[in-house]
Amino acid sequence: MKILVTGACGFIGFHVAKKLCESYEVVGIDHPKYCSANELWNKRREKLLRIPSFHYLEMDLANPDDMWMLAKYQFDAIIHLAAVPGVARSIYNPLSYLPNISGFLNLLEWYKHDGIPIYYASSSSITGDHDDASRNYPLSFYATTKKTNELTAHNYHHLYGMNTVGMRFFTVYGPYGRPDMAVWKFSDAIINNKSIHLYNNGELFRSFTYIEDVVKSIELLICKKPTGYHIVDIGCNQSFSVSYLIEKLEALLGQSANVVKHEGIRGESKVTQANPMTLLNLIGYSPSTELGEGLKEWVKWYKEECCEA
Repeated sequence: MKILVTGACGFIGFHVAKKLCESYEVVGIDHPKYCSANELWNKRREKLLRIPSFHYLEMDLANPDDMWMLAKYQFDAIIHLAAVPGVARSIYNPLSYLPNISGFLNLLEWYKHDGIPIYYASSSSITGDHDDASRNYPLSFYATTKKTNELTAHNYHHLYGMNTVGMRFFTVYGPYGRPDMAVWKFSDAIINNKSIHLYNNGELFRSFTYIEDVVKSIELLICKKPTGYHIVDIGCNQSFSVSYLIEKLEALLGQSANVVKHEGIRGESKVTQANPMTLLNLIGYSPSTELGEGLKEWVKWYKEECCEA
């Protein structure tokens, strides 16, 4: 069985590709121009290249002229994780996020007649402020690109019978995560005595999801091969405040945080709350790693890999 993983050198892509290589042949594609941390991206890539069952292609999905590079492969499943990441930057530079839409569209066009199931990354950020009135109105252009992809997948299912699963990831954290993500930023600030700026007076709530839960969910989706058009939340069904997250990190790192609270908020949802029932019904599993346990693994990796001796 051969699987295509796009964005294989990204945070989630790296963990997914690495795990799938234990059972399948994996072709991973990525492009350094979309990475947000070159050193970490290269480290992930180097680790994957040491795995015999992993094959790497450097290509840009947003460029239709690059798609020919996939012509020699016959895939059994596609895991589409490639994207320009992050909510905050999309507020100031929305045009740089257009590849999230064009890359997915190119992939659908290339495989629309092949009958290959596509499992693609969506985001918890598309649900606005998590009430019925705002669920379909994303608050950032990054979230808008993800919502657009969900609608496009539905269109291709309707027109061509494509089997697609949109995976809404909820605040994923863990080893090899991105430096712009909250768990990394907060850890770095605590260790280096920097200020942590919290918006909405710290009243932001997230369904924090450990990376291994995401990997297992994707593994099971591949095994179960659900047909049709699906959207699933991949996240723990409990939300915690970012203030609680900081308290946990303070205890694990053995240092206090310097927290500065602000009233305003822009582009971010105040609350994200995963509903695991659709995922549970499809694969009989949903993320369950307790936040404290996941943070222990994160802090262990962070101290070993990112802190000066």
